Amino acid sequence: MEYYFSTCDHTDPVARAYARIRKEEYLLWEDLLPPEDQDTRIALSTLSRSTGKAPSTLRDSLFVGIYTLRRLPRLHALQNQLFHLDRERITAIGNELLIASPEHYPLIDAALTSLLTPTAPAQAMPTTTEIRKRLRRILDELLGFPTAADPGDFSIEHMLNEGTRITAYLPKDLGMWVEKAITNVTSTTGCSPVEAFTGLLRGSITTTVTVNLYQATDIENAPVWSSATADWLPTHREGFWKNQARPTQARRESTRAHNATAALKRYVQGRDGRCRFPGCQARACQLDHRVNWEDGGPTSAGNLASLCQHHHNMKTDGIVRYLLDESTGIIVWILPNGRWQVSAPSGPLSAPGARWARSIAQWRKARREGALAARQTAGYPR
Repeated sequence: MEYYFSTCDHTDPVARAYARIRKEEYLLWEDLLPPEDQDTRIALSTLSRSTGKAPSTLRDSLFVGIYTLRRLPRLHALQNQLFHLDRERITAIGNELLIASPEHYPLIDAALTSLLTPTAPAQAMPTTTEIRKRLRRILDELLGFPTAADPGDFSIEHMLNEGTRITAYLPKDLGMWVEKAITNVTSTTGCSPVEAFTGLLRGSITTTVTVNLYQATDIENAPVWSSATADWLPTHREGFWKNQARPTQARRESTRAHNATAALKRYVQGRDGRCRFPGCQARACQLDHRVNWEDGGPTSAGNLASLCQHHHNMKTDGIVRYLLDESTGIIVWILPNGRWQVSAPSGPLSAPGARWARSIAQWRKARREGALAARQTAGYPR
């Protein structure tokens, strides 16, 4: 069976036409790339005249994007085989890796090549946002970067109109927990977000927010995935949540009731990660019965998928349909034009999620060993 991204589907005339444009543009940039020792001002000024592109755009596309791609030999070879990366994605990769250390390029190359290699037919192509997020997490782990450190900014500004503006910078995981707490209150009481916020501060209103944490027990230094962010937690935030957690289970079970059990919800959430519609990054999801419960569809892992409200409505309205493979979690979406697209799960309980967890654990080990080696070289004890 041939594996390919849906953007490279040669049976789709639109995909085929855009793939041709993508390939020709990429080969043009490759051909125009000047030698690294050439004065960039000369190259940018002459290319800007011929292409009409701003020098800053040319700089990012050529000197950042293409040069960086050439430093990633495995990904570069894959690109020259599939031509699946457009200029936007190549430029994003280059910009994110401006802070990377050369010794880490082989690990980054392997991780990116794995992410950008199709593993199913008509698979959804990773978005630019997904690629950026993946690279930032890789750099956080490899470099121990303080990019996710907590500045703790807080300010209260009393306005002339008798109002007060409160601004607080929180770690993303904690900020989303606060958002969920306020949303819980507004949805159950009908009050405004400001009333919910002040009520929670005063203690006149209480609510409960459940955050599910997932961590592999068979992987040393395994990362922690949080349902609050629908993502892996930064290393320095793991302890905060783990200290409040209690062990529980996520089970692939079924029930005759319409609503899934808590253990089944945890399993589906841990398998899917986010909304399962291709390219959607929504965190807030509901469990959709592929075959409606009223029509005899079971409440089981093989008939439940995480969908945001928008895509749940599209499915309910019959605009899109899907098939779900319980063993792999792969979903095949049937689109309105009759074509289909594959969505792979990304949660910590999925096969891709498990591979990613192992990669993070390996990078943590490499960073720790590098730090120990540096200490020994400097004459410090282990």
